[in-house]
This record gives sequence, structure tokens and C-alpha cells, in this order.
Amino acid sequence: MHEHAKLFGITIEPEKEIVLTLIEREKTNEVLQTIVKEAGLDRPGKGIAFVVEVERVAGISHVLNKMVSEKLRRR
Repeated sequence: MHEHAKLFGITIEPEKEIVLTLIEREKTNEVLQTIVKEAGLDRPGKGIAFVVEVERVAGISHVLNKMVSEKLRRR
């Protein structure tokens, strides 16, 4: 018998995909709406998308520093 991992009660099978993105808070609504539209998430059985606020990250600080620097220059 094979065990399957579950996420929110949905069985994660090898042919399923999980995509995680880290974006600026200001872009959240636009990105989520685009994902729903392009992935067809408004139809049953097509998947789920959700937003989780991130307090801390590790391993990509150089990318975050660049984003903050660019944002400050635009102001």
C-alpha cells in the first residue's frame, strides 16, 4: 500500500504540481487574479490558489535586498 501526501485534504499525486511564488504585497491581487484566470481555477477540479503572508525568508536575501533598493530608487 502506498501512502500519499495530503494538502488541505487534497491528495498530492506525482502528476500534480505545486507552484510557490514570492511576490511584493502590492502585486498580490493582480497576480492571484491572473493565476485564477490562466489556470482555470474558477472551474471544479482545476486546483487551488491561496495567499500566505511571509514574515521571514532565508536563502534569497540578495534578491530581496535588490528589490528594496530598486523600490527606494523609484520613489
